Amino acid sequence: MTSMWGPHVDRHRDFVLHIVHALQSHLPPDHPLSPSSGSTAGLEVVDALIDGIESHDDPGALEEGWLQLGRMHAEAGLTGLDYRPLGHAVFRAAHEVFAEGWSTELGSSWVVYYLWVSGWVRYGSWLASAGQELPAREPPGQETPGPWPGNGAV
Repeated sequence: MTSMWGPHVDRHRDFVLHIVHALQSHLPPDHPLSPSSGSTAGLEVVDALIDGIESHDDPGALEEGWLQLGRMHAEAGLTGLDYRPLGHAVFRAAHEVFAEGWSTELGSSWVVYYLWVSGWVRYGSWLASAGQELPAREPPGQETPGPWPGNGAV
């Protein structure tokens, strides 16, 4: 994952600041992902994104952590649709921070990576709201208990 930072590995602070600015600019202050709401949920997903990029852990271990994060967010009242503005903010921030080396390939990498992380977070949220236990390393959309809505609500 570190290749997504490329030569800009020191820019992750700028990346986070751009996301916070985008969320504050485009969300009502009371939205559960808005930093203005007093909630840390949006920043927790951003931290999860950065941890995944910088981590040398087994992807399964990262996914289990993202499931747990989704469970915590469900308990705080977030739904799958609440994450849509965060995806836009992440992509906008990546484009702004990495503008000088931006390419279709890099943009696609960020989209796919965000869908991977947010898919697991939203899956954990969905499982919690459906009263289901977290599965042992079961990927979203495969043999899930009940109707998993999938990655449609980015």
